[in-house]
Formats: sequence, structure tokens, C-alpha cells
Amino acid sequence: MDPVTVATGLSVMSKVLGLGMKGWNALDDQSFNKDDVEGLRALVETAGGVVSSKAKASAKAPSAAATHLALVLRAFGQALGRHRELHGLVSLSTGWRRLFDDDEKAREKEIKLRMKLAAPRLTELGAGTQQELALLDSLQGSPLATPYFQALWWAFTEPGLTNEEAGELRPLDLTPTAAREFERTFLLAYLSGLAGAPAIADYLEKLEDYRTLLVRDLLLRELASWGGRHVFGNVRRDQWQDAGLPFFAGGDVRGAKRGADAATAQGRGEGAAARAQAAAAPGAAA
Repeated sequence: MDPVTVATGLSVMSKVLGLGMKGWNALDDQSFNKDDVEGLRALVETAGGVVSSKAKASAKAPSAAATHLALVLRAFGQALGRHRELHGLVSLSTGWRRLFDDDEKAREKEIKLRMKLAAPRLTELGAGTQQELALLDSLQGSPLATPYFQALWWAFTEPGLTNEEAGELRPLDLTPTAAREFERTFLLAYLSGLAGAPAIADYLEKLEDYRTLLVRDLLLRELASWGGRHVFGNVRRDQWQDAGLPFFAGGDVRGAKRGADAATAQGRGEGAAARAQAAAAPGAAA
């Protein structure tokens, strides 16, 4: 992973989230430019990010995907800023609360740390796996289910990241009511930004085309590998663990018959052994 790419991308993530906290529009020309988009795009691709060559729905897909991440970052920052105001988290300056202090350098340092923790949790499209199918569904579903929101939420709420014994306090009030309020604020900010960003909406819509291709490829791959799986349980050879029963491929008719015969013989043997054990048990009928 290129250190320069990572450093640049993390700086952009921190910048956009910080602007969101201040209530700025982080997607306008004055505060979010092409260099910022490129920085995010390079980061998410390098760190396991948003889109790969297989998932490019159009020539603008990488930039649209990076802008989608920026939209989530800004909305999360706006929800975070409102949350700190509502719950009186502004005046404290120790531990986690430095994030909400007026000291810009301290706050930016804390934001960048959280971004550094969140970035590796972004997931890449283009792997062609069942996990990728779930990822696509999350990108096209609720904004709260996107890997971007989930990564940010983890970075700002994970209990293990806060040393409460040292006096550090969590940056968010995690009571059910406060959490729902945070989610509502995030959703309103996200939907407002999405309405003014047709490229993002187009990108998310075109992901459905990629999802269709992925489902087709997964089905074809499953059908093609069926003959090499065990006749019992549809298990691949490298996953077969029953030492008492050899591997019999479903695509081999003779092998399948041998598997059935072996299973029958094994069952008879186990039955005979059980009967013998029962007969030898104390108190068995003479």
C-alpha cells in the first residue's frame, strides 16, 4: 500500500468529515475539488475500497464511487456536529472529548485517527464472491447499511477504542434515543446531498447491472463445479473431512454408485456394531 496514497486519502476523509461537522457543503466546488475525489478514489482502491475494473459501470464510476463515500463522510460529520451540540459535548477537552474541543489541531488529529481506523474496513467490489453480493445489496439499500457508514460508526463508537479508566469518554451518546436521533440526522443530510448529486444516484442505479452479472457468474461457477463435489452434501474435495468415507465426486456416475454402496455398507457396519454392543451390555437379555 503506497504510504503517500494512504496519507492523502486519509487527509481528504478527515477534511470532508470535519467540514460536515461545521455544517459546510463539502461537495461544492470551493471545498471539494477533483484532487479530493482522486485522493479518495486512490485510497479506497488501494485499501480495499469501492470499485475495481470489473465493477466499472461507466467511465465515471471510480469518481462517482469516491464522491459517494464523500457524501457519507459529510453527512456523518453533520450528524456528529449536531450530536455534540445537542448533548453538550463541546466544552470538554480531555480524552475523546478533544474531538469536540475548539482547538482545531486537536480535533483534526482525533478525526484523522478515526479515519485511519475506519479506512481498512472499506470493502472492494470486483471479487466475484457471495460476500460481494451482500456488499452490493448494502450499497443499494439503506444508507445506514453501507460499508462506509458502518466503518465510521465503528470507529466512533467501538468501546475498545476508548480508555475510560484514563478518563476518556466516548464521542457519542449511545443511548437508544440518541442513536436514533443521530441516524435520522445522518439520513436527512445524506438524502439532501444525494438529491443534488445525480452522478452518485446514477452510479448506484447502474450497480444493479453489475449485480445481475455477478449473480449469473456465481450461478455458472456453482453449476460448473457441481461435478467435482461430493455426492453427499455437495461439499468440495478440499472441504471433505470424513475420514471414514472416501470422496466420491457427483459428476462420476461410478463414483457416485461406489459412494452409495460405501455409505450403505458403513451404515450396516455401524448397525451391527451397535447391536453387538447392546447384546454385550450388562443386563442384556440372554
